[in-house]
Amino acid sequence: MNIFAVLKGLAVFGALVLAGFVIRVTELDIIFTEAWIDGDIRGSGLTGEMLFVTVCVLGTALGLPRQIVSFLSGYAFGFFLGTVLALLSTTIGCIVAFSYARLFGQNFVRK
Repeated sequence: MNIFAVLKGLAVFGALVLAGFVIRVTELDIIFTEAWIDGDIRGSGLTGEMLFVTVCVLGTALGLPRQIVSFLSGYAFGFFLGTVLALLSTTIGCIVAFSYARLFGQNFVRK
């Protein structure tokens, strides 16, 4: 077994553990609530929409269920715009997660 492949695999697992730790310590896991939508997103125009998409992309990339993103998007923006922003956020988040896994974990999983 190649030691480089093992170290790369451990780095992937370490990055995931670190991401979970950062989320827990900074309390990012409680940001996805109706209070956040009402206080920071709704009524903020394009800035609120961009903030919502950015936070949801990062959340989805780290494993946030897309149902939460979809619910909050519909709550904040209504049916049509909410659907578009939820789809955009989850798609980009999945692309980020896929790219991370492919870049750092593909060789480890193959071996």
